[in-house]
Amino acid sequence: MAVADFGRLTAITRSNILPNVSDAIVKDSPALNRFLNKAKREDGGTTLNKIVRFKNSTQGGGYAGLEVLPAALQTTRTQAQFDWKQVFEPIAVSNIEVAKNGGIQKVEDLVALDMEDAKLSLEEKFGGYIFSDGSGDSSKVPDGLINVADDGTNDNVYGGINRTNNTWWKGSYVDGVGAFAVSLLSTRLDDIEQFGKAVDLHITTLAMWTAYEQTLHPQARFEFSSNGFPKADGGFDKLTYRGAEVLKDPRCTAGFWYMLNMNTIDYYYLNHPTFKTDNRGFTLWPLHEPTSQDGRIGFLLWYGQFITTNPRHNGVIRGLT
Repeated sequence: MAVADFGRLTAITRSNILPNVSDAIVKDSPALNRFLNKAKREDGGTTLNKIVRFKNSTQGGGYAGLEVLPAALQTTRTQAQFDWKQVFEPIAVSNIEVAKNGGIQKVEDLVALDMEDAKLSLEEKFGGYIFSDGSGDSSKVPDGLINVADDGTNDNVYGGINRTNNTWWKGSYVDGVGAFAVSLLSTRLDDIEQFGKAVDLHITTLAMWTAYEQTLHPQARFEFSSNGFPKADGGFDKLTYRGAEVLKDPRCTAGFWYMLNMNTIDYYYLNHPTFKTDNRGFTLWPLHEPTSQDGRIGFLLWYGQFITTNPRHNGVIRGLT
């Protein structure tokens, strides 16, 4: 078969190759895995708008008999507004490569390789976005954990709300702390958890993960095998602090330790209006023939944003050594 059936190829790519690419993107990035696997779909809107609660009502309380009960309107909520962001990765197939390969199976293999390249590129991009501040590509990329955990030092107007004037919209932030110590973690956690929600995930670098691991060595306990002999291991494969997992990610910024409440942080995505979108927000614009190039061009696309609706339940320690 000298000419490829691109209709069939597109169907195979969408049904078989794209899901594998999407799965691989999250599997190879521990932090991204946690967030994209719980991504939420929005039905539309020119911006991503979320109602946020910033204080409790001062009304209500005890009363006696037929006492008149006050019920004046009181503002306890406001709206945060985030811009949608778009991400793309191109897939290009040269017609001369199709002609040289011949046969639909060989062309499928060729496209699979191109999709693998796209996967690796998207993995690198999204793995970086999660630890960024959304300023890349002229602020066209999604926000990241820097925005989520900031106190206004680096991102003062977040979701359209000024952090200087609204201290309830600040994350728990400290920078330039120096040498790692467990006391730094406890101080920051106490600051976050005074507002009533516990941190359930820590994310840091391999170096900081190892530094924390070394503080636990004196507390190590042996496990015993069925024959009664102790099983010894020189380290730990999983760490927790105050019951929350400590996750190491190779893309985490050097010297950073994030403390997060996962119930307050989400990736939101929009469905593509034409092409099927998966449950993480990725879609495939099928291979098509451009007017001035001898080949076929397709795109992996994503519409979405990464946000928190409650920054004060999240925090970061920066400048750890």
